[in-house]
Amino acid sequence: METYLSSDRYEHGKMKSWSIRKKSIIALIILILLIAYPIWKIHQAKTHILHFSQQIDIGMPVKMAELLARQMGLHLIKSASDSSQLGQSKFIVWDGWAFARWNCIILHKEGKVIKKEVLYLD
Repeated sequence: METYLSSDRYEHGKMKSWSIRKKSIIALIILILLIAYPIWKIHQAKTHILHFSQQIDIGMPVKMAELLARQMGLHLIKSASDSSQLGQSKFIVWDGWAFARWNCIILHKEGKVIKKEVLYLD
């Protein structure tokens, strides 16, 4: 009877050990995913913004640039024209994460793109 109990304890201990290993493996996988997701998200944002910027040409209609940004699923921030900049307006196209954003700033005048600039904010 004691042999049965000791083997029962051994099997039970083995199960506990496997349970701890299983939890450790799951915790490690979750940790890897928590580290990998932001890196992946920032890389995707960079790729999207650079691809968008490459498709924008100086002299292109602004409406076309805005439409392209919307089609690509990027975020847009428009600003009103500033009198100190002689009728120039700008809009910002961005993608990314709360702490790491890729931006493409588009300056335009009279409905035409006059300048574009890609920035990374962290």
